[in-house]
Amino acid sequence: MSDPGSIVGAVSLLLQILQGLRKYYFDYRGFSKDIVNIITHISRAEAILSVLRTPIEHFWRDDDELSIEVHKCVKSCEEACKKLEHQLKRCNKCHGQQKEALLWAKMLYPFRKTTLEDLQKQLDRLFNDLQLFMHALNLDASIFFHHQTMSHASATYDNAQKTHDRQVYQTELLEEILLQSERRYQQIDNLALDVIKLLEDPHHRLPTPSALKPACDHPLFAVVDAYSKLISEPEVDDEESSASLQRNVKATRLTLGAIHKLIQDGRGCVRDVDLEGNTLAHVLLHSLGTAVQREPHSIHFVAFCDELLYSIQFLYDLGCDINEQNDLGCTPVGSLVIGSTTPVPPRIPDMRLMIDSLPWTTVFGSFELSTDFLTRQYRNFYHRESGNSMLWMDIYSQLKTNLESGPYCLDGPLIRAVTLQKEDQVLKILQAPEHVIRRENTDFSIWRTLSWPRGFELLLPYGFMDDEEYPEVLKAAFHCGYTTVVNRLLHLPQFDHTMWPVAVDSGDAHFMQLVASALYSRHRESSATALFMSGGFIVPDPEYCAQLYMPEWSVPRGNLNMTMEAARILNDAGFTYADISHADQGTPFWHLATTSTLPLYEYIRLMAWLSSQGADVTAAHPTWGTMPLHHIARTIALLSLHHENVSSSAESVYLERFANNGDTISTVDGKVPKFVRRIFGTPELDHCRCLCAPSGCNVVSSVLKAQPMNNSSEPLPPIQRLKDVWKVLKRLLPSERLSETPVCDSIIRVSTFEAMQLSHTCHCRDIRNLSPENMSDEHVKDIRYTEQHDICTFEALLEEFNETWFRFGGDIMDFMDGLWTTRMTAFLEESDKIISRKELENMRAVGVWVHTCELPISEVSEASCDLAWFRNKVDSILSGMV
Repeated sequence: MSDPGSIVGAVSLLLQILQGLRKYYFDYRGFSKDIVNIITHISRAEAILSVLRTPIEHFWRDDDELSIEVHKCVKSCEEACKKLEHQLKRCNKCHGQQKEALLWAKMLYPFRKTTLEDLQKQLDRLFNDLQLFMHALNLDASIFFHHQTMSHASATYDNAQKTHDRQVYQTELLEEILLQSERRYQQIDNLALDVIKLLEDPHHRLPTPSALKPACDHPLFAVVDAYSKLISEPEVDDEESSASLQRNVKATRLTLGAIHKLIQDGRGCVRDVDLEGNTLAHVLLHSLGTAVQREPHSIHFVAFCDELLYSIQFLYDLGCDINEQNDLGCTPVGSLVIGSTTPVPPRIPDMRLMIDSLPWTTVFGSFELSTDFLTRQYRNFYHRESGNSMLWMDIYSQLKTNLESGPYCLDGPLIRAVTLQKEDQVLKILQAPEHVIRRENTDFSIWRTLSWPRGFELLLPYGFMDDEEYPEVLKAAFHCGYTTVVNRLLHLPQFDHTMWPVAVDSGDAHFMQLVASALYSRHRESSATALFMSGGFIVPDPEYCAQLYMPEWSVPRGNLNMTMEAARILNDAGFTYADISHADQGTPFWHLATTSTLPLYEYIRLMAWLSSQGADVTAAHPTWGTMPLHHIARTIALLSLHHENVSSSAESVYLERFANNGDTISTVDGKVPKFVRRIFGTPELDHCRCLCAPSGCNVVSSVLKAQPMNNSSEPLPPIQRLKDVWKVLKRLLPSERLSETPVCDSIIRVSTFEAMQLSHTCHCRDIRNLSPENMSDEHVKDIRYTEQHDICTFEALLEEFNETWFRFGGDIMDFMDGLWTTRMTAFLEESDKIISRKELENMRAVGVWVHTCELPISEVSEASCDLAWFRNKVDSILSGMV
């Protein structure tokens, strides 16, 4: 018995046997009391089996010990059934034709006492088995109800646990809200105390409440804004310099006249401020500074300085406060200097001439000028040529006639002492309590000490340079040639791998060697196994090593060999991590292959060199599943296509540079580097499972999926783009591979997929995130559900193209240019239809990008800012039309 059907059959058979025995013995029940007992037992067993017939059909489990015991009982019943059946057969043989003859046959076998006793034993054993089976059914029912109870209890417990977790989360959220509220209350309280202290200070420059006016779009500022637009035109050349000077002089006088009239008419006053908190003096002097900067000749500086002095006197006569600060803490004099130095850096001789030409103290009197904004610009000038870095010291020295005791200097004593390089004063100030020092504006103190190594050492222990500012300080010190400070910075705890882009950006091989050696020394001191923490990165971390070899944001565009030089410098210093894998981020070689934006020649050169150092082109990314092999092939094809679009001979020029030392292989397509040939000759597949390549992408499908760079405003049609890619692919792919079945299948499948513009479900192509995640299964199902009609069409087209290609018998590229292009063009024209906005929104909601027609952007030509335009603008403001 191996199934419930056989058990039910055995019970039915046993019932038939019992019914036969009962029917036979019932006629002879008066012969003996034993026969009556037999009939009683048979009837009872028959009743029990009738009742058990239905439960037996539902009781069956193959892997249960209880079922095994029941099977044993059933087997025993089956054996009893056989014996009873045998007994029934023998009983049937005892039937006579006459009842009188049977009375004499009482001594025959069916009615012998031993036979009846044996039958009684068989029935007793059957009862025992049936009783055990009934207990088993009872136990099974108990277990079933127990499991149901436990399952219900478990579900109740899970619901209670979820409710408890929600309560805990809500409690934590309320506690966080309470904590944030207390912090906000403390901040407001501190702000109120600061305001009270400020109001109690007799030297504060806050205007009285009656003098305050809300920010507004004022006619005064409209006039100055028009003046600023006029004189902010690009620098004029030598031939136009005289005309530009005359224009700016006339515009300045016209501006001052308009301002005077507006104030006289009561349409403005000197206390008005714009939306940024600037007063009339701020905006006018800033524009005048811009006008000064635009003059290309020194003689014009002197000529325009007269207008500048006249304008300053005009502001004094109006009652402007020359020391009033705007929202950024800048005074009008500061706005003048900022306007004359931004956004285009001035020429040093012209700027110094302006500094020397203006009698600053005489003109402005006791003016106040905080050098915070000067120091900000001073720091920005470090990123330019080194000669400009000293310009701001000249400005600072010229504007501050008495740095040590100037009563109107807004700088604290520490910055003044550092600027004057007074060691005794610096030491005296640093002996004060920390909170006293911190009350001063010390953010830029460290910048003033770059040319004073002793002062740098004095300020360094006090934390005036944070971790974010450290790279800029190092770069500034190097550009200015402060060797002592550079060596000191290289040995600070803040020095880590983020300094390497600074070194590469410098373009100086010596500085790169210095930084690389320091990095490797720090690495060896920390751990000989190359597993140490540095700025939050574990070395060797692929992202770390990719930054080391080629930081894409800091490659010097003027020196294409710098990337190879940087790679060799790192390799010589000891960094050989081009092929060390990472559990989550892959190898550094993978990062370099995917992020490089180098020109074609430099990219191939760098990839080939890293490959010669042992980097594996087939090391797949653990999350994305792509390989450097496919990224390199795609990048080479895209760069080749880009160079071909720019110039038909550009690609050949790049590839011809590989012809030295026989490093090329002659093909019908010309000379192709060995490394490129090896890349396109490798048949490895990645782990892509998109419909474009269900078995994985090879180099051909990777190239066809890539989007070429397009310089035009409108994107190329899909088929035209694919044709351009085919041309490049035919030159780069070895000729023997063009006849291989996998290559031909990939060209047909991916080209059809791209022409239909179906959605890729492998990952975001051409985009690399620091923590990449593939699309979820649910997202993939949503996209394929939305595109199910197009996918069915895609499969039908593939079947049609494969059959046509099988009968074609020619070159794959001829097939794609001919039959495939004709059929695909006709299909796209037929399927071109208008998609409703609702359908478009539903498709984009699940990540399907639908290419639709876009209206051209209308270009509005702006009026040229000449003197006539400025006159009309001023007249409109004065007449109230604007």
